[in-house]
Amino acid sequence: MTAFWRPLVLLACLLAAPARAEDAVKVTVLAILANATDDKVCPKCGPIAKQIQKSYPELTGFHIERTTVREVPVGKAVKFPLVESAEVAVTIEEKVVDGKISLTIEPPTLGAVTINCKCGKTFPILTRFTTVAGEQLIVAVMAEACAAKK
Repeated sequence: MTAFWRPLVLLACLLAAPARAEDAVKVTVLAILANATDDKVCPKCGPIAKQIQKSYPELTGFHIERTTVREVPVGKAVKFPLVESAEVAVTIEEKVVDGKISLTIEPPTLGAVTINCKCGKTFPILTRFTTVAGEQLIVAVMAEACAAKK
């Protein structure tokens, strides 16, 4: 019976569409740490810090702890390391028209969030994860699958 299935499996593999590079999306994940003990804000964190401080004014210090860039295939979850044992899973659900991408983000200590974000725009999430040093983790995700400009 197995000899019968081998040619069919081989044929199915040959006919399956190969994964294409254009099906992957470049994803950048920032692990930003915030604290209430100093007022130093990393220049690259400035816009995110202002946005977070609208709801959490007690957070005054912000710095980038880690930046990770990976190609994420559409439909596949990829884990990104953050700080200590924390990691975030990002799944590209689909490339949406009009310069938007649908993705699901699963940050530590929170449930999954599915969003449609503009290509090249950063989406920050304040988590409940606190480091050993007492800093609060912010996960910022940016996906880039922009159409080439003409």
